[in-house]
Amino acid sequence: MLLLLLLLLPVVLEFSFVSISAQQYWSCSEGPPLGNGNSTCVGPTPYLIFSHGNSIFRIDPEGTNHERLVVDAGISVIMDFHYKKERIYWVDLERQLLQRVFLNGSRQEKVCNIEKNVSGMAINWINEEIIWSNRQEGIITVTDLKGNNSHVLLSTLKYPANIAVDPVERFIFWSSEVASSLHRADLSGVKVKTLLETPERITAMSLDVLDKRLFWIQDNREGSNSHIYSCDYDGRSVHLIKPPTRHNLFAISLFADRIFYSTLKKKTIWIANKHTGKDMVRIHFNPSSVPAGELKVVHPIVQPKAEDGDQDSEKKLCKLKKANCSSRACGQDSKSRLCACAEGYALSRDRKSCEDVNECAFWNHGCTLGCKNIPGSYYCTCPAGFVLLSDGKRCHPFVSCPSNASKCSHECVLTSDGPLCFCPEGSVLGRDGKTCSGCSSPDNGGCSQLCLPLSPVSWECSCFPGYDLQPDQKSCAASG
Repeated sequence: MLLLLLLLLPVVLEFSFVSISAQQYWSCSEGPPLGNGNSTCVGPTPYLIFSHGNSIFRIDPEGTNHERLVVDAGISVIMDFHYKKERIYWVDLERQLLQRVFLNGSRQEKVCNIEKNVSGMAINWINEEIIWSNRQEGIITVTDLKGNNSHVLLSTLKYPANIAVDPVERFIFWSSEVASSLHRADLSGVKVKTLLETPERITAMSLDVLDKRLFWIQDNREGSNSHIYSCDYDGRSVHLIKPPTRHNLFAISLFADRIFYSTLKKKTIWIANKHTGKDMVRIHFNPSSVPAGELKVVHPIVQPKAEDGDQDSEKKLCKLKKANCSSRACGQDSKSRLCACAEGYALSRDRKSCEDVNECAFWNHGCTLGCKNIPGSYYCTCPAGFVLLSDGKRCHPFVSCPSNASKCSHECVLTSDGPLCFCPEGSVLGRDGKTCSGCSSPDNGGCSQLCLPLSPVSWECSCFPGYDLQPDQKSCAASG
């Protein structure tokens, strides 16, 4: 889809709204978001943002209030938004830039340069992160909203393409371009699951975060037209939505009981009932030579907050290891009354206790050479002659830097990206990229007395007899 857009020139939009039957669905009143996905919207009126040519536009579902927000976004664009921060983020694939702008089109700015071969991007609006897919390298990575602090979430994937996230449920979804399949994983990078496989090409996908369903566009084998399918988050209850029109569909988005999609030849955004594909309305571009590319509906219920004000739904799970759930109140999920386990553990067969998950056995840990499982977690290892880089995942042959020009507190390794600092086992590299911290470093891991290694990249502080560890978990004070 993106390669096609690279060949097409920018155009000027002129909108003409064809039908008025959509107006009945957007009478929004102030109030809290509804959660059934089948009601009229509440709160502010929803609107669409979409890429078209080399620009980004907004328009109301009625075809009114259309406005160009970004003039020179790039010919090939991947886009998402952050409602709370009132920002649109987009990737200009041609210039390899991540940029952002306010939802009203003001203050466009460059965020950072990006790597080649980015194939998908999604905003985790709860954890304030950007999730990236890289088709060529077969990985999904996570950064902060400035594109920094990158770490590999999933690796050894088969050409990951489109990507979507539901941070409330802590799920990430992606499509595989070559294998024509849909997949799901936990946002911690575990519990990878293939939802479905199909011989037909999957070209786009989107989430209905209220009804907890995944929607996607699937071309038929002849490539002459497309269908829209949906399934629940477990890959079950698959529905076919067959619009009356026969077109190649291009982009897709969901809101309330409506589905929005663009078509390749008709240069139109269609609005239809997400259950039946009927009650169709269209916003037509006249004249136009390219379809709408990325397509998003902007409204607060599209990006709901975590329940009970939690910024991380994992906080609602009891930190069990191996204990009888029925005998401890904290061992139950407050809603389902079922036992729940902390990250790195899974329910036993009797559904009453938690057992350690061997992350190294799933081959999605991201370690390039070695992986060591520990209770509740894991860490990456490297053989002799290699060093573990600061991402904690990659191993690199040890080639000493000609001189310590980088002023590393430990040692420096020469890589294809230039000289990089690394730390001894038991320490990790600080944010400055130069200073090591840990039990094997001069700072003693920040501990005032004893530093106890838990793994090569983690530790905890302890105290001498007669002293107690203080609430900061670092300093010690005399007992009594």
